[in-house]
Amino acid sequence: MKHTMIILDKDLQYADKAAGYINNRGGFPFEVVTFNRVSEAREYERKAGVDILLVSDELSEELKDREITDNTVILSGSSFVPDTDNKVIYKYQSCENIVKELLLYASGKENLGNLISRKSRMKIVGFYSPIGRSGQTGIGLSTGQLLAKNHRVLFLDMDCHSNLKDALGIRFSGDMSDLIYAMNNDSKDLATLIGGISGSLGGLDIVPSMERHADLISISYKEWQSILKQIEYRTDYEYVLLDLSKAVQGLGKLIATCNKLIVTVIEDDREQGKLKAFLREFEEDGNASELIKKVIVPFRQAGDKEKIFAATTGEAGECAKEIVKEIVA
Repeated sequence: MKHTMIILDKDLQYADKAAGYINNRGGFPFEVVTFNRVSEAREYERKAGVDILLVSDELSEELKDREITDNTVILSGSSFVPDTDNKVIYKYQSCENIVKELLLYASGKENLGNLISRKSRMKIVGFYSPIGRSGQTGIGLSTGQLLAKNHRVLFLDMDCHSNLKDALGIRFSGDMSDLIYAMNNDSKDLATLIGGISGSLGGLDIVPSMERHADLISISYKEWQSILKQIEYRTDYEYVLLDLSKAVQGLGKLIATCNKLIVTVIEDDREQGKLKAFLREFEEDGNASELIKKVIVPFRQAGDKEKIFAATTGEAGECAKEIVKEIVA
C-alpha cells in the first residue's frame, strides 16, 4: 500500500534533491513528493492523502489555520527553534541525518510506528469478477488459507448479501460494521478488536460483511482507504485479501490500490463480453498486465461450487497455489 510524505519548500531544487535521495535510499516506508506552493500541496493531500508533511518554517506560517495533516514536521533553516508544538528538523544537514530523524519521529507516532517496524509493506490482494457465480469467494478463501501457513493474513468480505457466515459454519462475534464503527471512534487496540470479531479458517482471519446491503453501499471509498491504512498502521497483517463486489463505492479506485487483482472467470462464451469490457478499463490505464491475474475456476456447473468452496486440496488447491506464487513473487 502506498504511503506518502510531502516536502513543501519554496526552494524546489532543495526539495527535489532531498526527495531523490530518500526515494532511492530504501528502508524508508514513504514515497516522497515535492511542492513549493501550499495550495498545490493541499490539493494533492485532498486527492491522495498524506502521511507526513515536512514543511519549511517560512511556509509553515501559511498552515497555522489549516494544517494539511496532523503529522506535520517543521524543516527549519536556522538553528533557532520556531515556537511550535510540532517536531522540528534542521534543514541544512545531511539527507541521511534527516531520514534518521524522520524515522525516529515516525516510530514514536501511534499511527505511523508500525510502518517503521515492519519488514515489508502490507500487500493488498483483491478478488473480483464481473461475472456472477464464478467461484470468487471460494478461491479467495482457498488462497488465504494457503498464504496463512507462512504469513499473517486477513480476509475482508465486501460482498453484498453475503452468506459467508452460514457457508463456513463459523461463529463470528461481529462483522464489517463493527470494524468501521471502531475506526470512526478511534479504537486504540485495533489488532485485539479484529481478533474479537473475526473468525478463523485454517489460520486465516476473516471479517464477514455487513448483514444489510444498505450499510455496505453507504461506505465511501475514503472510508475503505482509511480502514486499509489503519490495518497496516496498527496491526501485523502482512496480507489483506479483499472479496470485492459491485456494491463497493469507488470500486475502480479501490482496485487500483491493490498490489494484485485476481479475476475469476468461467469458460462460458455468453459471459466473455462482460469480462472483456471490464479488462478494457484497466488496459486503457496501461497497468492491466501487472495488476490483473485471470484465473479460470476449476468447475463448470453451478451445482459443483460446494466441492471447491474454501478448499485447499484438489483442483481448487492447485489453483490457489498458483495464485499464492503470483502474490508472494
